[in-house]
Amino acid sequence: MRHIQSQLALCKTFLKRRLSNPLLYPVYQITRKYLSRNRIFILYKRSLLKRKGYLNPPPFTGTGNNQITNAGDRPNSIPMLLKGKKAAVPLTIGFIITENHPSTIYGDYFTAHGLGDELEKLGYRVVYLPERPIYEWHHLSSVDILVVMIHSFDPVLLRQYPGIISVAWIRGYVDEWCRAPWFKEYDIILTTSEISLQYAKRFTDPGKCLAVLRLAADTNIFTPGPCRPEYESDISFVGNIFEAPREFTRKLTIEPGITFSLYGQMTETGHPFRKYHRGKVSHGDIPMIYNSSRIVLEDCTPMCRPWGCINSRTFEAMACGACVVSNEVPGLKELFGDAIITYKSRKDLNSTISWLLRNGEKRKNIGIRAREKIVQQHTYKHRAEEFRQALFRHFGTVPPETG
Repeated sequence: MRHIQSQLALCKTFLKRRLSNPLLYPVYQITRKYLSRNRIFILYKRSLLKRKGYLNPPPFTGTGNNQITNAGDRPNSIPMLLKGKKAAVPLTIGFIITENHPSTIYGDYFTAHGLGDELEKLGYRVVYLPERPIYEWHHLSSVDILVVMIHSFDPVLLRQYPGIISVAWIRGYVDEWCRAPWFKEYDIILTTSEISLQYAKRFTDPGKCLAVLRLAADTNIFTPGPCRPEYESDISFVGNIFEAPREFTRKLTIEPGITFSLYGQMTETGHPFRKYHRGKVSHGDIPMIYNSSRIVLEDCTPMCRPWGCINSRTFEAMACGACVVSNEVPGLKELFGDAIITYKSRKDLNSTISWLLRNGEKRKNIGIRAREKIVQQHTYKHRAEEFRQALFRHFGTVPPETG
């Protein structure tokens, strides 16, 4: 499996460079969607899993990473969920993610750890099962609740562990999730927007679609701070520019005298915004960028925007008290009101930026309201409790009183 993935990684790198062309990207998306649902392709992938022994039940060892006990077969999941910190053996929650290291470019790592850290504070044991660089999606014998964050995960791996409760957490690629041949196999469906939750009900038992569990911010990491000269800028954007074209790159005009900094991965060498590219940054540096920017641009991608799936960068920038200007996303203004600014057209975006840069007090007040919104409703502590409530609903159990 590692050899197969290394070959695929080279192929994906080549394709990303070629498919950054906006004329080719829709063709790529259609082809990828077709393959993800093609039964011959799925059977081929399952044959690879079987050949590697990943569909065989692992021998019970009793110790080691992800091998504490055959957790999925334990009949006492509900008592462990209720007891939390008081449980003799903690409920184990696993997250299926792409990579499990902080230098990754994949956002599922940070989202999973943000929620996982708060679940651990509630007394649960949390494990992370990455696909790369070493395949660990088959290490399931210690897991009671499995939170799947990637639509390409095949639940055929769960058939050896009938006691595991599987949770699909849909943060984007909604159509790919819902139209996957195995979507009905999930026990619980969570989404990050009401639109995607209602859509998911068309493809599985509506009773499984339990809640909207939005993304959030770690307000201990993303917090207001001093301006750093090395990151100071009138406008900044943090995010990768590859494959899907970014809306702001088609509408934003950088006027003379305005400084703009773009951080993240950029695969297209001839991109018109290449001169503003400042390279990739670590996740730990992002709060300093937000705190050193007069305006933070946000751009919801075509994979998330139509579904109202607000990405984590929006929550994190607002948590820093930044003045955020975003393209329009269904439900965004309803969620944040005047704590965020949105735009529609090229004229709208550029006039809004010019006005905000001239009005420092207005920017400051928007940032204050943004921080308040996040602290009051959108931290991972809130999400951990919401996740727990969804599990209570699944088990049909009344949650204990919280004091």
